[in-house]
Amino acid sequence: MKINSVYLVSRLIKSGPTNQALNLLSGFDKKRVNAVIVTLSEEDSFSSMHKEFIEKGIEVVQLKRKKWNLFFALFDVVKLVKERNIQLVHSSGLRPDILNILLWNQNVKKCTTQRCDPKDILNFYSSTIVSFIYVLVVRRFHRIIACSEALSRILHEKYNLKTTFVRNGVDTTIYYPLSRDEKIALRSKYNIPDEKRIYVVLGLLIHRKNVLHIIKSFHLIHNDDVHLLIVGGGPLQKELEEKAAGLNITFTGNVAIPLPYIQMSDIMISASLAEGLPNSVLEGLACGLPILFSDITPHQEIYYRDTAIGELFSNDKVEYLVEAVQKTFKWDLEEKKRVVRDMVETNFSKYVTARAYEDQYISLISE
Repeated sequence: MKINSVYLVSRLIKSGPTNQALNLLSGFDKKRVNAVIVTLSEEDSFSSMHKEFIEKGIEVVQLKRKKWNLFFALFDVVKLVKERNIQLVHSSGLRPDILNILLWNQNVKKCTTQRCDPKDILNFYSSTIVSFIYVLVVRRFHRIIACSEALSRILHEKYNLKTTFVRNGVDTTIYYPLSRDEKIALRSKYNIPDEKRIYVVLGLLIHRKNVLHIIKSFHLIHNDDVHLLIVGGGPLQKELEEKAAGLNITFTGNVAIPLPYIQMSDIMISASLAEGLPNSVLEGLACGLPILFSDITPHQEIYYRDTAIGELFSNDKVEYLVEAVQKTFKWDLEEKKRVVRDMVETNFSKYVTARAYEDQYISLISE
């Protein structure tokens, strides 16, 4: 069976969900799924990943409609579905999900990917009306696919949504480990200490990422041979820089391409309070970095694929993270790199994710 499908998004803005869309569509077996990605709004040339999709040979159809002009966008998609004999429309995001449900072609199967607890999206809009409507929208899909088993349980327990899950993946041809000499060369290029053990934190500097907790732990780690690299910007950056004064900590601010900072590092830390299935952690693992994770369920879902990839810690006390960091001083990083990379290729490569989505599509079409 070969399925003609549409993957519907708002825009191809640089973000975790767009990276996952790129991984998925470039990972599809063309003999099983013929997919086109459709964007609702015009791209911002500075922040768009449109070029990356084209370079991967993925067809992109741009509707270029105004943000909330769903009426004309709906007719555009209906026409495309009819002309191309589309059998399945897969959407991701608030507007795409609403438009997908409004499609009136009854022969088309409709599925959505949910990447976080809906309240994390809805808090952005600060509206109980939007919250109510969005949960009703999600409930109407033929299939709701969560990006992790942990999130699938949350959607069922909190919202009584019937879901399945396909774990996020990572492009292991882009994210891969470097040798020690290559790491040192990168550190020299970016003016990062080449003789120290580098710990990296990656992501938006917001409360949910809990970066202050990590900084507090480094106040208690009295070791001049360690250096913390905080990659990313956000509303808390200034406050965090003030808290980190006097420590071996470098803030990069927002960076267009974080990959070099991941590859030059030795160990990743994530103290997040909540996640779907974090792209940053998967990218770090693909680059061969063992990871210290907070013990939230999405982190546990990764950790228990192979417990040799790192350590879990509780966010209840800073001392628990301090103890975890101290354990890393005895790690054989070359051995950890091998174990971590093997685990990712077996469980989280984009091809593993794509095969799982292909199976979901075929199952849905067959219903």
